Amino acid sequence: MSRYTEPALDFRAFLARLLADQDAVAIAQTVDPHLEVGAVTRRAYETRAPAPLFTSLTGTTPGFRVLGAPAGLNRDPRTRYGRLAAHLGLPRTATPRTILEHLVTAMAAPPVAPVVVSDGPCRQNVRTGDAVDLEMLPVPLLHQEDGGRYLGTYGFHIVRSPDGAWTSWSVARTMLHDRTTLVGPVMPQQHIGMIRDMWRSRGERTPWAMVLGAPPAALAAAGMPLPEGVSEDGYVGALTGTPVEVVRARTNDLFVPAHSEIVLEGYIDNEATAPEGPMGEYHGYAFPDGKQQPVFRVEAVTWRDEPVLPVCVAGLPPEENHTIWGT
Repeated sequence: MSRYTEPALDFRAFLARLLADQDAVAIAQTVDPHLEVGAVTRRAYETRAPAPLFTSLTGTTPGFRVLGAPAGLNRDPRTRYGRLAAHLGLPRTATPRTILEHLVTAMAAPPVAPVVVSDGPCRQNVRTGDAVDLEMLPVPLLHQEDGGRYLGTYGFHIVRSPDGAWTSWSVARTMLHDRTTLVGPVMPQQHIGMIRDMWRSRGERTPWAMVLGAPPAALAAAGMPLPEGVSEDGYVGALTGTPVEVVRARTNDLFVPAHSEIVLEGYIDNEATAPEGPMGEYHGYAFPDGKQQPVFRVEAVTWRDEPVLPVCVAGLPPEENHTIWGT
């Protein structure tokens, strides 16, 4: 098997592994992304059931799918952390101690630079410019208290410093605003905010991409607490022993994982903001009000055939805020 079809390096192979291990189950019954996807996924977390793969969704483009609870726990104590272990290329039977020691070792290891390739599965379908329509994606309303539909709950942002020395992959939520824009937090103390300030100080907008259905090890690396100025992309190789394959974006100079399900490209608006939230969060509560947050303008969408959008339905533990980012 090619290293690039191993579960840690290819989300589609990761999904196939979960299905083969009966740690995910395909749901052929038609399900509504409006609250039903969120309710079923929350039930999967609470009962430690297999990850639900929704294959028939109302109000979305045929062929688009959603995977809930991609790093939830299962009820078999021997393989309870199997989905988390699969993100890192570890056996299903890996214990919490094994998983944590693997992460600590990777953080201390020399990074392995990504390998640039000319093409990849994430480019099987492309829409740019006026053809971009985020409404075609199965963007769910996950909690009844949410201020909108959240597309980015299990993906990561990609930005790069103007001098090209620092590439940041960071996990943060994004809410659908309209057919070509998202809105979400860009905190100045976080790496995405630091890099945005570098571009703004030059009077330029920040080139940006978002990856959904990323290679699982890339998602894990994007959540690692690495120091300012350290690029997360090299830690995929540190986690798996193999560099991640990346391809240049269609509309800017960023590089995105080639084995991704869905990639958004564009920029962070320097000035515009829009209401975002509230959103049900990892502590099991929703704040009463949302906030004005920066706008992300999408100039291109690329995706694999029959793409899978992974979602984290935040709430009482354990869900991905606890299993992936918590570790």
